[in-house]
Amino acid sequence: MSLGQSFNRFEKKYLVTKAEKDELVGFLSQYLTFDDYSKDDYYTIYNIYYDTVDQNIIRQSVDKPPYKAKLRLRSYTCPVQPTDLVFLEIKKKIDGKVTKRRLIMTYEEANRFVMQGIKPQVSDYMSNQVLNEIDYYLKCNRVQPNYYIAYERRAMADAQNLLRVTIDRRIDIRREDVSFLLSGGQSLLPKDHYLIEIKSGENFPVWLAHKLSQMNLFARSFSKYGEAYRISIQGEEL
Repeated sequence: MSLGQSFNRFEKKYLVTKAEKDELVGFLSQYLTFDDYSKDDYYTIYNIYYDTVDQNIIRQSVDKPPYKAKLRLRSYTCPVQPTDLVFLEIKKKIDGKVTKRRLIMTYEEANRFVMQGIKPQVSDYMSNQVLNEIDYYLKCNRVQPNYYIAYERRAMADAQNLLRVTIDRRIDIRREDVSFLLSGGQSLLPKDHYLIEIKSGENFPVWLAHKLSQMNLFARSFSKYGEAYRISIQGEEL
């Protein structure tokens, strides 16, 4: 297992058309560069979101409390083998600021930890801190795999990685066979739309705020997990 990682930042989300995406990305290219994984094209991120049997975690989350936390498993390949590495992440939002802490472990270790409470072995202080935090979360919430959510992404950042922008498309959701053993699902986004997330530890730079205002783009609440849940409770096919 590699070192635990932690991220703290504000996140703003924008649902845009292809034309708006092209204009904004063209403008951002003056200030930001694509990361090594998306210099030439999109890459795919696969996620499993965990919840209680009655979906209590997401039900509380959509009510927008000042504090909320979610647990998810992330992979950059699908299907995966038991020994393939994945990221187990706990994501918290406190008064608008997002904290994400994660561990890298095998798919087999992650399943044993979440479903059976069997902790994987860690060898460093940071990993142990994150492991204990997730373990406490699991003791408070008896969870199971609830949604599969995958999407294609490109990511841009400044030289210091203080300002990061992600562009997501083709978001697929699935409640059946929630695992990394197969891909595919129902589309979440309207046709020819993209979800742009702007992530920053501080306020947006003036040049970015001005461009967003010029394009009449306004941040909105859009949780992929929350939207998947909304679709399911409205009786739409999943």
